[in-house]
Amino acid sequence: SLRLPPGPCAFLRAGQRFEGSQHLPRRRGPKGERWVISVALHRVDLRRGLVCGTLEATCDPAACHSLGERLEPTVTFFEGDIVDNVNHSFAGASDAAAARSAAPSAEVELSCWSLFASFAPLARDVRRCGGRSAALSAHGAIYMRWRERFFVRGGGSDSVSIAGVYYVALDRTTGAISGLYCESCASTSQKVDLKPLSTEAAGKAFAEMELA
Repeated sequence: SLRLPPGPCAFLRAGQRFEGSQHLPRRRGPKGERWVISVALHRVDLRRGLVCGTLEATCDPAACHSLGERLEPTVTFFEGDIVDNVNHSFAGASDAAAARSAAPSAEVELSCWSLFASFAPLARDVRRCGGRSAALSAHGAIYMRWRERFFVRGGGSDSVSIAGVYYVALDRTTGAISGLYCESCASTSQKVDLKPLSTEAAGKAFAEMELA
């Protein structure tokens, strides 16, 4: 069925943390920018296909020296869509969710997902079936879009923007996240690689917690 959502994943739960990096080559210097990233999931709502959390970003001094300024760490709050064939598809969110933000067009969405190697087995179905795939329920990755909503800390520099969208794929087996950060005005996407801080199985239940 095209409306069958992905099954449970032990790494997609409230309290799960990830760490890694975000890299954009040759933006302002020959070595590019590299940011150390820490992500914490605060809530996971499978029924509505939603997640939220915080993202901490620290500019790696060795890679960001070409910026000509010292960038302080920033913490942002983000909300995310889980591509689940029900509430959200690869072509975009439901009408209600899309109305809350300036969502990219279906064409832009699919062009971003096509950059993921893991998406290739789903691509044909997705393009034929309006952004959905029956194979998603048993697929090896869970796909999400994360949108940063506001700064919790930092963000005073003009060099720091939260205007883009994170397109991410969570590997069900390893918990690793591969992703792209894309801004509509940017010609080059930023590569994101994250690893789970704990690889212990957290069970099949999806815990939820409210933000304080």
